[in-house]
Amino acid sequence: VKKDYSRIIPMLKNVVALDVEVATNRIYWCDLFYRKIYSAYIDKASDTAEQMVLIDSQLHSPEGLAMDWVHKNIYWTDSGNKTISVATADGHKKRTLFSTNLSEPRAIAVDPIRG
Repeated sequence: VKKDYSRIIPMLKNVVALDVEVATNRIYWCDLFYRKIYSAYIDKASDTAEQMVLIDSQLHSPEGLAMDWVHKNIYWTDSGNKTISVATADGHKKRTLFSTNLSEPRAIAVDPIRG
């Protein structure tokens, strides 16, 4: 079996979503085990000291993640809390956008051009 991949982030437990902001060379990911959303520069992601926790409160099951590279916002779904939320790319200005009439939101995509 040919292995054409390389592991860039060690010590992961249960990552279910990730996105990349190409312009800044950053990777964003959700870890269900730790119930946190992280970010790091791709070339430094293997160093846990370089990994930044963006969101670590009020998360139950963060399963979907999308980076809005135009407006510098990060969106995520939480199937346990039944919410869709947003924060700035540095994890600040966190806000829940939808919290009603959602069964188990698990994925999200962002189209920053169309809104």
